[in-house]
Amino acid sequence: MADALFRAGFGQAAKVADPGSLLLFRDHLTFLESVMPEQHRALGLVEQSRELVSVQRDFAARHGVRLFGEVTRDGQAAGSEAICHNKIIEDLRCPVSS
Repeated sequence: MADALFRAGFGQAAKVADPGSLLLFRDHLTFLESVMPEQHRALGLVEQSRELVSVQRDFAARHGVRLFGEVTRDGQAAGSEAICHNKIIEDLRCPVSS
């Protein structure tokens, strides 16, 4: 959604001015395939979650923004490299001056 809004607001050729100032994290929905029940698969939800993965990767590559993606085990996606709220608090926060 952010990619679509970015392009709609700034044009198809727009670029992020300072890629180092952005952090992207895999959306929780992109991991649905590994836990989705068969009745939801029949609705085409797996394909939608796969598309979200591609859109996130493409946006990050197009703009040179770091994407905290998935980790793999034995060649299979096994979870997220980082959960945004934990990663920001634990490792990426700006130091507070006293």
